Amino acid sequence: MIVPPSQKRLSLNELPRWSNWLGRFLGVGPLSPIRRTREKIDAEYDKDKYASCLAYYRQHAQEGITVDQVRKEWEMRAVGSESCVSFGDELFLLSSSESLTMNDQLLLEVLGPLAAQADSVVELGCGYGHNLWLLAQQFPGKTFFGGEYSPQAVTLAQELYRNNPSIHVEQFNFYDPTYPILDRLEKGRRVLVFTRHAIEQLPSAANVCLVLPKYADRMTAVVHLEPLYETHGESLLALLRKRYTEMNDYNRDLLPLLRANPAVTVQEAQMNVFGLNPLNPTSVIRWICAPHG
Repeated sequence: MIVPPSQKRLSLNELPRWSNWLGRFLGVGPLSPIRRTREKIDAEYDKDKYASCLAYYRQHAQEGITVDQVRKEWEMRAVGSESCVSFGDELFLLSSSESLTMNDQLLLEVLGPLAAQADSVVELGCGYGHNLWLLAQQFPGKTFFGGEYSPQAVTLAQELYRNNPSIHVEQFNFYDPTYPILDRLEKGRRVLVFTRHAIEQLPSAANVCLVLPKYADRMTAVVHLEPLYETHGESLLALLRKRYTEMNDYNRDLLPLLRANPAVTVQEAQMNVFGLNPLNPTSVIRWICAPHG
């Protein structure tokens, strides 16, 4: 697993310099709770973030712009040259390039061994497919499927990968009663399913935890690289993380719902592994379930 740098450690007292959320929690700045409705997701992601990414890509498509350039030059355009990140409960100052590299390494280290054994990899809530693109570089013989709610992100992915037949991205909604992207997968094939900071957008993961086990005969494993609300503890940083989750109406029940499902076996739960945003760090959950019948 990725390890923190030996230097560049920050104290919690230095965090307000890198995040205005702490001041807002204390009344120094404006603080309005968010309701994470579908309308909120549409406005924040489809109409803003991914619409801007698509416009940027089309503006520079003739220059041979790459997937990484879309992320670095536009999606992450508001990120400064340095940022505060977290490893567990410790804070570190890294360059933005180092932070993104660590984030990519985490994905490859967690999913690499499972992807190597799979025939296909499916990401639910994939945006424009950057994670799938990273995996495709490492496993050129596999097929990669992505499901994404934002039409703008789906369009961007289709344009980015039009000459890459191993990556396919289509419309998807976590709230649907069935997941057609999984229905179309051939039974008997080895399929790895994962999410990355996508279920965080669902105040409750109840529907996901109800629908995904229905596809047990298609999935070798499911991995969630997601923040986990209930694991933060009672330290000051833990309380700040809980408050951040509550104010943003992010998910708070993924792991409890999985553990309460008798058809699901949680094989791994690593808490607060790495945080590009130290108030919203990535944990790693891996689970399997027995096929029906």
